[in-house]
Amino acid sequence: MSHFTTVQVQIKQEVQLKEYLSALGYTIQNVTQIRGYGSTQQDVAFAITPVAGSYPIGFRETKKGNFEMVADWWGVKGVKEKELEVQLKKLHAAKQAKQFAHVNRFQVKQKVQDGQTIITLTRNV
Repeated sequence: MSHFTTVQVQIKQEVQLKEYLSALGYTIQNVTQIRGYGSTQQDVAFAITPVAGSYPIGFRETKKGNFEMVADWWGVKGVKEKELEVQLKKLHAAKQAKQFAHVNRFQVKQKVQDGQTIITLTRNV
């Protein structure tokens, strides 16, 4: 049975979202619809397919201007819904912090510790 689920990813720029997906190793597919179980379909702006034989994961803009991902997660292989959401949000948060640092003339240090990305901003006074 098909069941499409949408997840808000709170990213407003398509270019950034595609950049994050590429950084995670996904290939962007310029399609306008994705399929689910049987003949069900959903309209999207673009999609990724995590692994061969998997249902695709689509991305589309909401009326509020944010992107959401939509998929029939029952047939998605190679990645879990929450896992992808968290990965995208982490990449977005890191980019936002780095942009803030650049604009405000902070020095940025980034390291990964215990599976977490730690970004430290410092400024000489």
